[in-house]
Amino acid sequence: MDEIEVDIELRKEEKNNLIKLVIIAVIIYSITIAFHGLFLHFFDSNFDLIISDQVVFYNRGVGILKGDLPYRDFPTRAAPLSPYLWAPIVLISIILTGNYSLDYVTDTTYMTSTSMMFSSYVFRIFFSCCLIISALILYKLLESRNTKHSFWISLGYAVNPYFLYLVSFWGSDECIVPLLILLPIYLLERKKFLFASICIVIGAGLKYFPILLIPLILIYRKDIVKGFLNVFLILVGVTAVFLPFYFVDPVGFLAQFNHPLDRDNNQGIATLFDKFLINNETVNLSLIFLILAIVFVGSASLLLILEKKWKFEKTYIIIIPFLMFFPKIQFSYFVMMYPFVFITLFKKNMRLVSLFTLLFSMVGGVATNYILTFEGGYFFWYTISWITVVLLYLSMLLLFLMVIFENRMLSLFQKSETI
Repeated sequence: MDEIEVDIELRKEEKNNLIKLVIIAVIIYSITIAFHGLFLHFFDSNFDLIISDQVVFYNRGVGILKGDLPYRDFPTRAAPLSPYLWAPIVLISIILTGNYSLDYVTDTTYMTSTSMMFSSYVFRIFFSCCLIISALILYKLLESRNTKHSFWISLGYAVNPYFLYLVSFWGSDECIVPLLILLPIYLLERKKFLFASICIVIGAGLKYFPILLIPLILIYRKDIVKGFLNVFLILVGVTAVFLPFYFVDPVGFLAQFNHPLDRDNNQGIATLFDKFLINNETVNLSLIFLILAIVFVGSASLLLILEKKWKFEKTYIIIIPFLMFFPKIQFSYFVMMYPFVFITLFKKNMRLVSLFTLLFSMVGGVATNYILTFEGGYFFWYTISWITVVLLYLSMLLLFLMVIFENRMLSLFQKSETI
């Protein structure tokens, strides 16, 4: 009887924590979005801070509502299912504003479209919801492992300044990525392999990044034959999602994977190598670093598969090599590792490195942009930018190694305490 009462109390506490988490997060995101609106009204009359991603999302949604196809009828440098996610948001904005025009907008005409202006905030609300739901999933994952400080880890993750900026002043669709990463992991933890596989397929159709989770199937599946069969079915599902769009317009579909290093906002280590170390135009650094990303992610995945003591936060080991070597990287991509950063922030042996990774990832993209566009102006900020970028990559590398050797480090740490 006592065990039943304890279980009931734990369930009540968990429910209360989830409710508190939602309430606090909703209040903070509401204030942040309201602040963004007030800032635009008083300091940015041209609403430049709504653009340009919001225009892109809106036009993709409009394209779907018109019956157009991605890649063939309108440009889409994104996963093929993402325009279908934006279409309902655009439809809601059209209905609520009474502006039933399905014309595409541009960077110069967007202010004349009331539905576009309204949708920019509907997008932000949707992104906030995705981040809050991902925080709830993170809490459930931590509680299932009886992790200490589960509530504070999840709350800190939910309302960290990086997310608040992504939602408000950036309005980035990378806000949906943590949900696409954590939901399959949660289902795998509960041994819901079919639903986890479906989530990975759909998630890959929305943002590509969930493809990185495929090795986790081989970790959670105890039967290796069933594991490889599961992986095969996921690859078939992903192919089935992508292939129709490829056949509609092969050139347009493949164009999204072409990342010329001289293109704006191609931050990342490959760009720096190209600018400062490589003068040979025949060297295709994008291809070289893409191969490096695949090799290192594959090697890291093998280490995870062979790992005896698996913890879901070790998904870090797959994500960090991708972020380090993928040729096109924007600072919003770091959103993938934030659930795991906040877990390691509460581990004594990783706290400092996690804090550095957290801080430098917030400004790493801006620092790289400053380096690449520097024309002899403020040398102080140029130097600071280099220091930031170097420390970002070093902290990620160090954290990667610490996660790999965590068990060995903990045993050494415990031995030193006993001595």
